[in-house]
Amino acid sequence: MNYIYDILLNFNDADEYFEFYEWKDNDCFEHIKRIPIIRISSEQMQEIFNYKIKIDSELLETIKGSTISYKNKKDIKFGCLFSDLNKVLALEFNSKGVVISRSNLLLDEEEDVLDETTLLDEEKIGYELLEKYKIEYFLTRDESFKKKYLLKELNYLAKEKDYEKLNYLYEEIFPQDKLTFSEKIAKLIKEINENYNNKLSELYEMIDRINEIYSIIDELYIDNRILNEKWIRIMNPIRDLIHRHEFPGICDEIWIGANEAFSIFSIK
Repeated sequence: MNYIYDILLNFNDADEYFEFYEWKDNDCFEHIKRIPIIRISSEQMQEIFNYKIKIDSELLETIKGSTISYKNKKDIKFGCLFSDLNKVLALEFNSKGVVISRSNLLLDEEEDVLDETTLLDEEKIGYELLEKYKIEYFLTRDESFKKKYLLKELNYLAKEKDYEKLNYLYEEIFPQDKLTFSEKIAKLIKEINENYNNKLSELYEMIDRINEIYSIIDELYIDNRILNEKWIRIMNPIRDLIHRHEFPGICDEIWIGANEAFSIFSIK
């Protein structure tokens, strides 16, 4: 077995994949002391990159316990690097040989690993293709998160039958029409799934801000009933506006008032 030493990995669920330039400071990084590496063909690399796989029991047993982490943030019992001289992909498997998480490498470390891989013989590994990953590689990590957030919010509005909020959000994207509540939900979901764009990103920012204000107001009015006069003067109009579903634009009263409150009371 061949090994690579001293690299940084950022394992995420197998259904997600982030390039190194999209890594975030709060990701759960693994400083790897040692991990096996196998050189494979470009054809096999394309398959294991695009499909969830289940490796055969012989390979699973070969890599068992071979990955060592410096800080042992997580137990990587079955881990391995795969390279085709063009790309390096780190995979983690469960005890049945199914991929459960994956990571790419930092650019300079990937270049070093590719150099090491040229010294290895190409191997043909045995695996079963389970399903193709449903990853939208044309979206950034943040865009993908916002898209999922919007879909979750629409599902919530549908469940709560919040007609006023749905109509407001709908008319931020589409002109006013006579579609039913369910038809508007379906149209928004279709637009988010098929044509994610900057306008929808702005819609996410708006919803996120609205929900943040709701949360702050609920916390302060429920948990802190004795408020000073300045706080009451700032927050009462905002509370009333929100409850009338007059949602924030760029410079309207609720937006200005909320930001003033955040500034005065250092709320984040």
